[in-house]
Amino acid sequence: MRKIYWRPQQIAPTVLYVLILISLVTFAAVEVYKAEDTPTYSNRMYAASRLARECFEAVKQERERLGQALNERLDPADSGLIGLESSAVTSVSGSLVAKQTSVNPNWAAVIVDMLHEAGVAKGDVVAVGASGSFPALNICVYAALEELKVKPIVISSAAASQYGANIPRLLWIDMERLLDEKGLITTRSVAASLGGAGDVGAGLSDRGKRMLEEAIQRNELDQLKEESFIENVQDRMSIYRGKAGDKQIKLYINIGGGTASVGTIHAKKEFSPGLIFDAPPTALAIESVMGNFIKQDRPVIHMSSIATLAERYGLPVSPTSLPQIGDGGVYARRRYQRWLAAMGLVVVIGGLFLFMRSGRAAVAFNLGKESSTQFKPMV
Repeated sequence: MRKIYWRPQQIAPTVLYVLILISLVTFAAVEVYKAEDTPTYSNRMYAASRLARECFEAVKQERERLGQALNERLDPADSGLIGLESSAVTSVSGSLVAKQTSVNPNWAAVIVDMLHEAGVAKGDVVAVGASGSFPALNICVYAALEELKVKPIVISSAAASQYGANIPRLLWIDMERLLDEKGLITTRSVAASLGGAGDVGAGLSDRGKRMLEEAIQRNELDQLKEESFIENVQDRMSIYRGKAGDKQIKLYINIGGGTASVGTIHAKKEFSPGLIFDAPPTALAIESVMGNFIKQDRPVIHMSSIATLAERYGLPVSPTSLPQIGDGGVYARRRYQRWLAAMGLVVVIGGLFLFMRSGRAAVAFNLGKESSTQFKPMV
């Protein structure tokens, strides 16, 4: 036997308003009452950030010792890690906002988080492409790798874009040697390129190139001297493989937008920032170190689009003071409470059933209007 259901011929506006109100309250409750989860490895995140902060201070002291005054307008956080607007070793223009945002020791915690998500563990080998353009991010990467006791193989570019490590006597490769000598870190580059356009110093003056070559020599690094960025890509891959020996490289970290590491300008726009496991075919079609590792099914940490990444991890954009250790969403993640969302769903569905299927409820909320008592059979 078929059952006969009854429903009101029209749904009263009052009923609709009540259903809308229930839905909005449920949505607000799910959004507001989120649970906070602290990662089990948060102690390592804090330790890496503290180490990065010590390294920041050491570089600042060295800059002051060299008589290189800080610029309050460019470096409101007084970090000492924002470089000059222009110098003989400045490769290309750069974003001041990105450089200011990078000066935050909590980026080390972000790197620890990404490494953990990628499954990198103690003793794993990791390849790194460091850029003179982002010395603060380089420091944070080194601090994270040292805290996790990962074995990095680093190739750096000596030149820097605007506001990066572009003080001729204090390039990035000088900074890492300084930090090693002070016993703060042990990670050092195994080789360096000139950097700049094409990774071969294109666009730099002869004087600027000589300064970079002298810096590579004084830091006792092997210099990549290929004539094109494609050859430099191949040279870098060969160095990584050779230094890794019989161990597998677990992951690649790129810092900045070096041509050899990321590819030409067309490829740079295709790679997403952060931890990535794949990339569009258009990006992989252009020769680059990042592309080579992704083709080998190796994850990549792409430290680019820094303001975007900062917003993703709850870090400030262009902070006016050096952020405190522990500031940022990376240390405690907010997540939806499933039980609350499920309860809200039950309430909304129950309300819909009550008001749209129950004639009595419809009559009650229609406040005695004639239309509420007009029922239509539904078989």
